[in-house]
Amino acid sequence: MFDLKETEYGPRLAYVITESFNGLFLLGRRSVLALIGIAVGCASIVALMNVGENATAEAMQIFKGMGTDTISINVRNRPGLRSLALADIDIKSMRSVSKNIISLVPVILNSSTIYSGVDKSQATVVGSSDEIHQALGQSFAAGRALTKYDQRSTYVVVGSGPAQSLSVTAGDQIQIEGYMFTIIGVAARQAVNPLIPFDSNEAIIMHSDSLSRLRVKPEVSEFIITVSNPQYVQNDAELLRKYLLSLSPDLIVEFQIPQQLLEGMERQAKNFSYLLIALGGISLFIGGIGVMNVMVMSVSERRKEIGTRVAIGARTTDIRNLFIFEAAILSITGATLGVVFGVLFAYLFSIAAGWVFRFSIMAIPLGVASSLIVGIVFGIQPALSAARLTPAWSLRDD
Repeated sequence: MFDLKETEYGPRLAYVITESFNGLFLLGRRSVLALIGIAVGCASIVALMNVGENATAEAMQIFKGMGTDTISINVRNRPGLRSLALADIDIKSMRSVSKNIISLVPVILNSSTIYSGVDKSQATVVGSSDEIHQALGQSFAAGRALTKYDQRSTYVVVGSGPAQSLSVTAGDQIQIEGYMFTIIGVAARQAVNPLIPFDSNEAIIMHSDSLSRLRVKPEVSEFIITVSNPQYVQNDAELLRKYLLSLSPDLIVEFQIPQQLLEGMERQAKNFSYLLIALGGISLFIGGIGVMNVMVMSVSERRKEIGTRVAIGARTTDIRNLFIFEAAILSITGATLGVVFGVLFAYLFSIAAGWVFRFSIMAIPLGVASSLIVGIVFGIQPALSAARLTPAWSLRDD
């Protein structure tokens, strides 16, 4: 019976691949250098994508650990109008707008110079309720937290920053705007929460009633709210906003919830990933130039071989395919090595940084595909040049 395979013209695929390998072996170190160029480019993309994803995941994990159950509300009046004073707010009524609210603490901020003997330091004085320690998630390096029994007292809790700069601890006294206050606790250093309107590590916290010694009529600028179910933070924030506007329609009420920050962080993470991919692409582009250089040199050195092949019946497509396969073999081998070293580098980097390694699913297909495309694209021009050579020109003496 008629067998189509026996009548096909041209070399078989296995022969083309074998000849491509032989051609690359003849080029020796130049093939190795081109291979390294592709491998470095692919490894750059794979490693940078994995490092970027791990850095983003770690940042998101840290942020989620700070509390996705927190709402921060900023309150201010329009210019020329009276601001919202603490006395104008019924905290119990405000908390009752939602059963999901666990704690609601008003925040009054006041920047002051703090003195301890001859030492002085600039710090943010925060007036609030005793629930603020729970809202901030504070622990203590020395002393204790404020309680409801400390209202109208001269007791303060000092952050780790002022405690270090003033060399004070629990039991010491500090002077704030002419008044002496006793330190009952020194808060341990903690990660900065972007939802909190001040850095708790650099703050001095006292009861809002105690703050009346420094300000005649303390005005609330922020509220920090914690909820039992983070799923309803958007709804709770809207209810609180409506409540505050009912007190004074002239208020400007803005709130921040974890979802808003998470979405912003995700957008930044994507932009960061695009930047890393671009950096890896530059390395890959340089590797592609190496492939083109190797192919050009191969065509030049094997000119007589090409002429002989054409003279005994090789088609232009056969010559073209031979050199394209050489470029493809370089690209595939380089991409394989690049994936291995890229993942290994990303893993070691994550371990050294103390992160939990998370593998980027898209890193390998993107790295391999881009390496193949770059290698073959840069190999097409030399392959076409080889295919256009005529036997008369190829076999002439130099």
